[in-house]
Amino acid sequence: MTILNEKKMSNGVVLTYVDESREITGDRWLVRLCCSASFPLQVWMEDEINLCGAEKEFVLEQLGRTLRHEFAWECQFVDHSEKDEKMAELIERMDDISAYLSSNDFATKLFNKRITELKTAYAQRKHVKENCGPCEEPKDFSDCFK
Repeated sequence: MTILNEKKMSNGVVLTYVDESREITGDRWLVRLCCSASFPLQVWMEDEINLCGAEKEFVLEQLGRTLRHEFAWECQFVDHSEKDEKMAELIERMDDISAYLSSNDFATKLFNKRITELKTAYAQRKHVKENCGPCEEPKDFSDCFK
């Protein structure tokens, strides 16, 4: 893994490009560009979390201090001689969407999406805990081998 570039957008989002390419076999490569858009959690965002008790604690714990969105593009079985050219294409592709990532409402949209995901995760976690009791183990496993 090699960090290729890190830039701060006008809206405070930090965009990091990481080269995760690796040799597959012989002269063939998996060319992979992983991008991470991160944004420090703001005070107004914490105030926006309209939850109570354990659910709010869960969301804040999972959220951490930074909102992060990661995505990757890859090309498989690329000839060694074409590796750098493919990486340049992937970086250009990433630059094309950086206008969206630098928009003023990107951080708000990302925050709202993460809160929705974490609320769902908390509800599923709570449901599993309530509905799972101790499981009975079989006395022997002979039925598995018939």
